Amino acid sequence: MATLLQGIRRHLLPLLALGALVTADKTFNIANGCPNAITIYVNGESRGSVAPGAAIVNTVADNWTGFIYSNVNAPGGNTGAGTTKAGFVNQAGYYFIIKDQSNFNTGVSIVPSASASNGLCPRVTCNSRFCANTYTEQPASFPEPSGNAPAPPLFSCSSGSFTVRFCPNGAFPRSDGTVSIHPRGNTGKCLDARGGAAANGTAVQM
Repeated sequence: MATLLQGIRRHLLPLLALGALVTADKTFNIANGCPNAITIYVNGESRGSVAPGAAIVNTVADNWTGFIYSNVNAPGGNTGAGTTKAGFVNQAGYYFIIKDQSNFNTGVSIVPSASASNGLCPRVTCNSRFCANTYTEQPASFPEPSGNAPAPPLFSCSSGSFTVRFCPNGAFPRSDGTVSIHPRGNTGKCLDARGGAAANGTAVQM
């Protein structure tokens, strides 16, 4: 985790001299959509256990850079190894998701409080190891902030707050990488392919 943060800060240094950076404290609403309690970590420090359906609030300074993750279903303890991480570079207004290629421990979504517009401030979700628009390793560099939307899997928003939700689909990922779909988030209901036929165009049923 320390190596990841050092790398991000190193690549951020050229941006700090630009002046046209977002400078406002950020509030993160960190929610647990998983069926069991999970422990939340912010840059390797535990924020405690969060019950299913509950949330905690974490406010950071405008120069904060780091990751929010849970070690549930992960082998690395609080180090962040084997976890899906929500990453933020506050001074540039950037946010992104990193998934571990060797172990997908939980889904994550990032939702800015600001409305999405012109490619800025979109909701980003990763519910399986097959999800798109995510990094699989630490970003090698960051573009200069321009006011325009960066190319995915990097996203930008000057929003003052974000919601980071673990298990946004209400379930832990399956070991085979597939995802259960629960209509309206009701874990008592699910969709499946009619006749068990896993093919494009197959009707689904509840």
